[in-house]
Amino acid sequence: MLSLTDFISYLPGVKPRKARALIVNGDLLSKDERWDIFPRSDSIFDMVDVVGPDAASAILKAYRAGALPMNRGEVVRETPLADQYLENADVLRAKIAERRRKQACVNDVSLVEERDLLDNRLLDRIFWKHAGKGEATLTLAGIAVTKSVHGYQTNSGENTDYEVSFHWIGSDGERRSSGTGKPPAAFNRRNDADRNWGLHE
Repeated sequence: MLSLTDFISYLPGVKPRKARALIVNGDLLSKDERWDIFPRSDSIFDMVDVVGPDAASAILKAYRAGALPMNRGEVVRETPLADQYLENADVLRAKIAERRRKQACVNDVSLVEERDLLDNRLLDRIFWKHAGKGEATLTLAGIAVTKSVHGYQTNSGENTDYEVSFHWIGSDGERRSSGTGKPPAAFNRRNDADRNWGLHE
């Protein structure tokens, strides 16, 4: 997925800041087209917006119609990079639909599919929403999934890093798991029996 900023840069001659303001805050796009511009991730620290094919197509149409603010002396030109992005419109729509399905899973666990269990970040959000903090078991996609949490103290003992893992038996009868993996603190001397748990001998 392209960021909105990158897509605008594919339109020769436009004033990027004014074009972005018009796209995001103006009436250039319909409500549905604006919905096709959304945050790249769920992190509050990620401020980047990406643009889907429907919004991108509307923006490109506006560019070709001369409806976007242009730098002085610039004229509408060919847009090979923007055109190339839109060639993958069907693939992009499928990715967006899958992303939105996963987002909806957090509130409606009936939408969870067995393949989603391998996405430990999604599982963690679901468990926080429906089971709160700590270890718990939820039934997802008809399967009992157990969340385990293991804490590892830093060498100073002042902080704790956590390993979060999820375990279940798949529909094929196989035991499966996903998780964050061990944090760096897990390998400190304070968490190592061979180094006497970090104690002086």
